[in-house]
Amino acid sequence: MGVPSFYNELRHFSMSRRLRSLVSTSFPSIFSASNHFHRSKNEPNLTKFFTSSTAQSSLLGVHGDTNHFVTSNTDFRSFSASSRNVVNLSSAPRNSAAKRTGSGAFRKQFSEIVGMIRRNENNFERELNLIGVSLSVASITQIFQVLNKEKVPALRFFNWFKDSRPDLRRSCNICSLVIDNLGRLNDFESMTSILNGFKGEHICLTPNAFRFLPELMLDKDSLSNSVTEVVRILSKVGGSCEASGVRSLIELFSGLGSLEMARFVMQITEANTSYYNIMIREMCRKCDLEGARVLLDEMRLAGCEPDITSFNFVLSILCKRGENAEVLLREMENMGCYSPDEITFEMIVLQSCKVGRFDVALGIVDKMLSLGIEPRLSTHAAIVKGYFGSQRYEEAHNYVVGSSLEYKPSINAVYSLLAGLHLKNGDAVHALNIVSEMIGKGLIPHFRVYKELLGYLRRSGKTDLAEDLKIKFSTLSLQTTTETGDL
Repeated sequence: MGVPSFYNELRHFSMSRRLRSLVSTSFPSIFSASNHFHRSKNEPNLTKFFTSSTAQSSLLGVHGDTNHFVTSNTDFRSFSASSRNVVNLSSAPRNSAAKRTGSGAFRKQFSEIVGMIRRNENNFERELNLIGVSLSVASITQIFQVLNKEKVPALRFFNWFKDSRPDLRRSCNICSLVIDNLGRLNDFESMTSILNGFKGEHICLTPNAFRFLPELMLDKDSLSNSVTEVVRILSKVGGSCEASGVRSLIELFSGLGSLEMARFVMQITEANTSYYNIMIREMCRKCDLEGARVLLDEMRLAGCEPDITSFNFVLSILCKRGENAEVLLREMENMGCYSPDEITFEMIVLQSCKVGRFDVALGIVDKMLSLGIEPRLSTHAAIVKGYFGSQRYEEAHNYVVGSSLEYKPSINAVYSLLAGLHLKNGDAVHALNIVSEMIGKGLIPHFRVYKELLGYLRRSGKTDLAEDLKIKFSTLSLQTTTETGDL
């Protein structure tokens, strides 16, 4: 076996939160922490869709393990090399406790806790209890980052906060940092014991569990041997830890640019489409089309057929390059994909809207319907926002009216989106017209759009219009609640 080389959150209000992100940001973010697209028959959570602030990154939209795709920000950020007695907070996550008590008090408390853990005294747990602080996930994460960087044993601290904060004992990120701590101490016996406990609670690991591997194993042989030992432990433990652990190893090495080590993990476990998709995703993040194509060919040779996720990742690169819809679909067929899904079509719609080809975008929607594929809410939103961004307001309204007749589950959201866009553009007249049109059709506008419009009218001195809107909204809401039984 060759050893590879290594490189470096009231019903209407909750609904309106989705709309706010839809109105205030650009198209969907691209690559999720997961490697596959997950289809959902439920109404999309728009907050998860529209997270990117740039039009360019919006072209690369991919589903995650939850209902929709979202960019993961879970990458471990190590502290810079510093003195053993210095606590560097600059790169650690913000803690709400710091805002409540003041940064100075927080830093002092933080340093006290880290110091007690370093000293490892017999009355360590009692001293922590006397401090009387309720540590958050962010503060616990900070503490672990310092301890792990300095290779300070953290198992006693972990056992203490499991009792003091039982609501956090199943945090995947914190649990992963415990494993990383044990790995840095070369304590694989305790690691096995802890993992068995995690398996009983169905806890999944993240790539943060294995940061010690590339950071501590500086030569090829030691890295390979350590990875083999970790995989052996994961296999022995089994359950959620094995499945998530192997996957996290591949994510870790792929994210660091070491596809050879990712291949090595597959070599000593198994090669499957899901694992290859992780590597393809990383190639696509770097816009390495040829590298992604090589992986498609490689996985076929390994007996792992590419799935729609594989092709959609590659399609994202072509979208970013500005290829037109015809080229995109032809490329998909050339790669062996003859069954595009709603994500595939949505990316092409996004690209077409970006370049002002609304005729093509509408044609894609028609094609989806002819194939029995229902456009997602985010697809409708992309077209509405595209029209609006091109100042083609009447066409945006016509599309919304047409969609309201054709796509019943999306009526309120698409209408509210258009009203919100007009309001954000400072055009309260059109926003009020859209909301009035909705109410006239028995549709309840999203609560945030209603509240912002109401506030705008009041601040503008149009109290009569504001009061009229309030009465209509309250009457319709009460009527709907009575009819549906919602409280």
